Amino acid sequence: MSIGNRILKGILDEFTDSFGIKKLDEAKQFERLVNYALLSKIDPDAFSDPNVFEQVDVDGGSTFGLDAFALFINDALVANEDDIEIHRKARRMDVRFVFIQTKRSSSVDSGDLLKFVAAVRNLFAENPSIPLTDELIEARRLISEVFRVENARLFGSKRPRCELYYATGGGKPTDELLPGLLKAQEEALTDAVQEVGAATIKLVDADYIIDAYSEIENRFRVSITLEKSVPCDNIEDVVQAFIGFLPAQQFLKLIESSDGSLRKHVFYENVRDFQGDDNTVNNEIAHTLADPVMLDKFVLLNNGVTVVAREFSNIRATEYEIGDYFVVNGCQTSHMVYRHRDAVRENGALKIPVKIIHTNSNDLIAKIIRSTNRQTPVPDEAFVSLDKFHKRLQEFYRIFPSDPQDRLFYERRSKEYSSVSDAAIERPRIVNLHSQIRSFASVMMGEPQLVMSNNPSTILREHRTRLFVDDHKFTPYYLSALLLFKYHVLQSRGRIDGRFNYARYWLCWLARMTMDMRVDVGPMNSGKTDERCEQMVARLSDEEFCVRLFAAAIETFEHARTGFTSNNIVRKGELIRLRQFRDELRTHMQREISAADRARTPAS
Repeated sequence: MSIGNRILKGILDEFTDSFGIKKLDEAKQFERLVNYALLSKIDPDAFSDPNVFEQVDVDGGSTFGLDAFALFINDALVANEDDIEIHRKARRMDVRFVFIQTKRSSSVDSGDLLKFVAAVRNLFAENPSIPLTDELIEARRLISEVFRVENARLFGSKRPRCELYYATGGGKPTDELLPGLLKAQEEALTDAVQEVGAATIKLVDADYIIDAYSEIENRFRVSITLEKSVPCDNIEDVVQAFIGFLPAQQFLKLIESSDGSLRKHVFYENVRDFQGDDNTVNNEIAHTLADPVMLDKFVLLNNGVTVVAREFSNIRATEYEIGDYFVVNGCQTSHMVYRHRDAVRENGALKIPVKIIHTNSNDLIAKIIRSTNRQTPVPDEAFVSLDKFHKRLQEFYRIFPSDPQDRLFYERRSKEYSSVSDAAIERPRIVNLHSQIRSFASVMMGEPQLVMSNNPSTILREHRTRLFVDDHKFTPYYLSALLLFKYHVLQSRGRIDGRFNYARYWLCWLARMTMDMRVDVGPMNSGKTDERCEQMVARLSDEEFCVRLFAAAIETFEHARTGFTSNNIVRKGELIRLRQFRDELRTHMQREISAADRARTPAS
């Protein structure tokens, strides 16, 4: 069965080209598109690492009724216990368990829908009656971690939500019995899984997927009426700018999508994420929005919202069309207005102060983000990608290397390369801050276990003296990202066994040591280190060499894993988080390299 909707098929073709997954069959391609569209609406940064597709995929071929699982806390995708701990320290945990089942069919199969619900109930059951695959065992482990006492006490009055999405490639279902079936299954699931506050089941059709994908890719336009504003004088690097206010109805157009959900991706550039309803400032905003007497004073009490747009044009009189925009300041205000949307939408008294800046200058945008977000306490690591080092690193990526097949692009700002005028850039070639931290920490710092058990922000905060230091050479950063890219390309082409994807950071670390014939790469500010890294980059342009290199890395990894697990009962998901295993592999590589050095040295 193939997808019949030609618009959806076109989007699927574009998506598979962008992520380099043409080798997969259409069913799996469609699964990934649906996962991308649904999960990115919750966390726009969810797929900054292309390997997240494998992380959320729980359909190993023998999985009963379930294709994908994702855990979100405070609307951020959670990969491990460290992510959970970060949210625990924030003293707020808004938990969402998201399950997805995807079918290419044009209609909803009630039997498949019931199997989907049964699979979710089985995962939460104290004693599952259907055997769990390795992927579901890992999912269950994360769920159990969430319900530990120290985490559960932060739920407050809002217990975790369980959200099920059943997606098809057809139109809206017309079966009159479906609404009743969905309601009955929601109630049964809520009763069966008492730890969750509510379970919802949503049917996702072709139109929803098309709209969601377009929105995530920032390909939508919004028309707003800007009646009260003052245009700014000519400013260098600014096409036009306005200071004024928007009535609630007009402001909501900027942040509310066609399905009524919040456009999370427009806040991606706001370094301070939503702090929750219980935050002191947000609590005050809520009281103002709930008090009819105070609504007309909101424009005086609120600092306002700053919107940066790459497209902003006057249609007629006071009507403007805005596109490719981000809210870079005013995340808290926007979220609270959205939460009170039903009460304030038609109330003409509520007006939100806004600054709209139309510019295409990345440098100016970076300065606006930094300055507007200094008004409230924000951790310095939130601004790291705006630093001069990262600007220079981005320039280095742009000119290096000479071989086009090895070109990568360092993205300092979200969607920076989504509107390029030339040929579209494949997503795996785009390296953002988080993926650069992961690749450098594992490949160059020799700490792959950190990457598998820590959030990139944690790694950066705890290893600031080893990452992005001003006198560091740039080639080691590029080499680390290139190794991950080469691994991804070979794995997607079927030239590397996909079973080892879980250990990709370990394999790239082993590959670097094998090429370099060194365990430690050397000082990052050394010209000699830089020269050796350039030589390694040149060698990686040979695909057959890369295949042999990763084959050797897999053989080394498997040999070490077998020896380690024979003495320690540990699952592979736990193994790659262990420093003890890292130390054993490091010692093994040191012995191998020393033996190779002795073999090359003539006897005296």
